[in-house]
Amino acid sequence: MIALSERSLIEEVIEARQNRDIAKKAKAEAENDVLRAEAKLVEFMTEKGVKSTAKYEGLGMAILEKPELFARCNKPDQEALFGYLTEIGRGDMIKPSVHHKSLSSFVGEVLEQGGELPEFIQYGFKQTVAIRKA
Repeated sequence: MIALSERSLIEEVIEARQNRDIAKKAKAEAENDVLRAEAKLVEFMTEKGVKSTAKYEGLGMAILEKPELFARCNKPDQEALFGYLTEIGRGDMIKPSVHHKSLSSFVGEVLEQGGELPEFIQYGFKQTVAIRKA
């Protein structure tokens, strides 16, 4: 009877993971559909030279908003960016950080080697399960 229970639990994990993957794919496809539809509407409105559409019963209207700005700096230029921001008095924008996965990897290495960690580094363990297809 235990084997049946184990089997059903494994099946449940596999099914849940498959459902998650299907949902992720569906979400990504839906996001792409939204982006395509929005791009078509923006193109249509831009070509017509209008900032808003007519108001439609049950739908409302579309309004072109101020374009959203996205900025980035390539990793090799990061030091130059930090210097520039500091020079112009905007050093407050510089936020050095350690990615959580990098920190976890480092902590794992220290623990495997029997080392000690300072009190300000907290860690815990989350038990996971791997399922391998036969």
